[in-house]
Order: sequence, then C-alpha cells, then structure tokens
Amino acid sequence: MVINAQPLTPAAPVIGTVTHPTCTNALGSVLLSGLPAAGTWTITRNPGGTTSSGTGAVTTITGVASGTYTFTVTNASGCTSVPSGNAVINAQPATSSAPVINTITQPLSGPGTGSVVLNGLPPSGTWTVTVSPGGRTVTGSGTSTTIPGLDAESYTFMVTNTFGCISPASASAILYSLRLNGTSGEILRANDTIRIDNSDSGSLSINVDLKADWTVHDNSLWFQAVKESGSSTIRVNYMENISAIDKIAPFILTYDIDKEILINIRQKARISHLNGTKFRNVKLYPNPAGDFVYLNFGEEEFKKIAVSVTNMQGHLVLTKEFTDLTPGITIGLSISRLHEGRYFIKVSDGTDQSIFQMIKY
Repeated sequence: MVINAQPLTPAAPVIGTVTHPTCTNALGSVLLSGLPAAGTWTITRNPGGTTSSGTGAVTTITGVASGTYTFTVTNASGCTSVPSGNAVINAQPATSSAPVINTITQPLSGPGTGSVVLNGLPPSGTWTVTVSPGGRTVTGSGTSTTIPGLDAESYTFMVTNTFGCISPASASAILYSLRLNGTSGEILRANDTIRIDNSDSGSLSINVDLKADWTVHDNSLWFQAVKESGSSTIRVNYMENISAIDKIAPFILTYDIDKEILINIRQKARISHLNGTKFRNVKLYPNPAGDFVYLNFGEEEFKKIAVSVTNMQGHLVLTKEFTDLTPGITIGLSISRLHEGRYFIKVSDGTDQSIFQMIKY
C-alpha cells in the first residue's frame, strides 16, 4: 500500500500594485503574485467570496469596488493558503457638477470685454475652470468666481477639481458687444443725435452689429424706424418738415430683454432759426425720479413754456404750462400719479423745443 506525500499548501498571495478607481471608472484592481506556478489555481476574495481561476504565478484581480480586501489561493490539489495582507481600494473621487451661470456683465458698446460670475464650484480644495472656446483656464478656490476679460461670444465652462475630475459643461453664457454705425459709418452711442440737414422727406439706414436678438420701436408721428427683414439694418423713413422749428424724436433699440439704446433723430426746419436754441442749457433732474422731477432753465428767459409728458406708447399723460420764467428759475413737476416706467418730457416755447427721456420708479 502506497501513501502519497501530503500535498503542499500554497503560500499566501502577495499584494502588488493597487490601482484605485478614477474619475471615470468606479472600480479598481489588485496585482497578486506568489501564486502556484504549476496547475490551475482559484483566487477567493474576502469579503464577498468572489472567485477567479487561472494559471501562472502572477494575476490581476479587476473590477474591485472600494474597500479593504484579503485574498486566498487554492491550488490544483485543493489546498488553500492563509489570507494575504490587506489590499485597500480607495473610494472613487467625486466629479463636480457643472458650474452654474450667475451674473453676466456684457461688454460695453463698441470694443470691450465682459465677465461671467460662476457659482456651484467645488467647496474644498483647488479647482481649475476651463473656458470654451479658447481653452483659457482660471485656478482658484471657493464656490464662486468671476471670469473676466471675455469677448463677445457664446461660452461654456467646465471645472476640474482637486482630484483631477472634470465636470460636465455649464449652460451657455452669451456675451455680445453692440456697435451702431450711422449713414456715414460713424459710431453711434446711447443718446447720440442723428441730424438730417434738410427738411425734405427721405430715409436713412443704421447698421446694427449685435450678437443678440434685438427690436426697434419709436413713438414719433413724423418718422418710422423699422428692422429690415433678414438683415441687421434699421431703416428710418421720415416725413417732410414744413414747420418753423427742427423736429426731434427718439427711437429705441431693445436687446437682451430689458437693455435699451436711445438714438435721437433731428430734422432741420423748413424755415431756419437765426439764433441758436434757447433750450441748450435746460437740465432735467433727478433721473430716475420718484414723486417729483425738476427743470432748470439756466439763464434763459421765457414768456410761456408748455411741458408735456408722453408714455412709451405715445399717449399724452400730463401737460403743464408755465408763464413768465425768469433767468435761473427751476420748476417742479409732480409725477407721483404716473406708473413706473419710461416717459418722454417735451419742453416747448412754441418756436423751439427739447425732449428728455425720464424713468419713473
């Protein structure tokens, strides 16, 4: 009778390189060595009892969730080793949520840059925000930051946290610059006046360079400002001026919900005045105004002055007459009954006039 020798019990597996989860992979792996060189073996992972079989002295156990593990090996003879040392798999690093677009400061009219305030950044550690397009990066800490120096463009933002994990892209932040060019190519700015040096009927065009939707409207009886279909042009069609005074009225370009640019149109009278306007030194204040607004007439003297207030729809909402205005006088106008909004105040002495835009709050 032959009694075989006792089969060998394999040595415990040796823990080698541990690969931890990454930003995009929630599972890690463990390299084991010192396995039986001959025959087929079975590795048992604890806790969990997951097994895998193979051959050779080295293997990699993949698909390991975060936690602390030991491994045993059972050789072809059915003998099982003692547990290995501990293999620690770290938790998957957190990926930040997309930055949240907060305040957008648009570029100034003409050349200039704007900025975007981002919220929802990683509350701990250092992060890096990447601006797209362009790939510019800004590094900092804290849950909020301002990205300055942005040209007119549509931008998205991603944040890379301290673990190197990159967030999804933010919503788009659209920045734009506004440029208005008059009939001779001159740049127009808010409250500028376009002068028509004759009293005949006609039209003029204004080019609008703006990366945003815009509309144009007016409340004038003697000209019409329209956005030409399919173009970036405002066409102003005006009537003949047969009066003895220059006509002046504004149109308003509105963009980005509530931003406005006012441009005045002034047409020469059929009968020219020999003297300059007496209204050049008239001042309106405060603006915006609450219950009262005031007009100071400088050093001019007026026999009679008519003041009228119209709303944005062109409806007359208030009229007043004042007589015997002496130099340096200031008159008050009660606007407490008016609704909040934008109004036009016209001041006239019968031969000349001036129009002011006022905001009532």
